[in-house]
Amino acid sequence: MITQRFSNRAVLYIEWSELLSWLWSPRRKRVMLLRKLVTHALVFHIWKNRNNLIHNQISATTSTVFQGIDREVRNIITARKNYKAFQRLRAFAPGSSHNFQKKKKLK
Repeated sequence: MITQRFSNRAVLYIEWSELLSWLWSPRRKRVMLLRKLVTHALVFHIWKNRNNLIHNQISATTSTVFQGIDREVRNIITARKNYKAFQRLRAFAPGSSHNFQKKKKLK
């Protein structure tokens, strides 16, 4: 699901080397930065849910995990909106751009 947002095809990574190859493959810096953010959030949330299942016997749905990943990536981009590298990423995460702040003010 995540790789579909970066390209027209879904990719299944079986080994870490394949994931790392995908992570370092783009030529544009903002795509590489976004891939790093998404990969970091993905690994964190999968590990967090694994530990939650093992230690607390609480299971999260796939959609809940993906919502958490999406929210975390948007929050990272929004929190760093004054950094030049992250300003360009706001186009990839519409909810984290100035449009999000305008919507919030309208409520």
